[in-house]
Amino acid sequence: GIFPVYCFIPLTLNSNQSITVSNASTTLNLYGDIDTNGKILTFAGDGTAQVLSYIKGAGGLSKIGNGGANLYASNTFSGPVQINQGSINIYDASALGTTNGNTTVASNAVLSLANPITVAEPLVLSGSVNGSVAQVLSGPVTVADTNAAFRVAMGATLTINSVISGPGGFTKN
Repeated sequence: GIFPVYCFIPLTLNSNQSITVSNASTTLNLYGDIDTNGKILTFAGDGTAQVLSYIKGAGGLSKIGNGGANLYASNTFSGPVQINQGSINIYDASALGTTNGNTTVASNAVLSLANPITVAEPLVLSGSVNGSVAQVLSGPVTVADTNAAFRVAMGATLTINSVISGPGGFTKN
């Protein structure tokens, strides 16, 4: 079965920190606001971290492990987002923070757009961007690898209203 865990405590990072959800059948629900405080918050493991609160501060996010991180709020953190493994699913146009920092999607990693949103975040793409409804990418996209892909669900649209550049190619499917 699925084992949900709930955390309502606000967090302020004093150093780079990891939140690890090891078990693939476990979901950690974070309801307390998170201040990155200029540090990097890493979501790790095979389970799912659901961040239902706001993330703010000058730091960034990292995702490692096969699991996922779901970001629901309009976040204001200003550091980079590194999706090195697994997936980050976003439900708000500003879930990836301000457009000051890029979001990098590594090969075999996934950024999923979950609602009808317009995302202005600059992307560096080696992995895939998945769309499921009517969505728009309005920030610049740098294709860094020939394995990059835009995957769009049948009947959905993903509109790219920006420059696509870089040394790699991409697949649309």
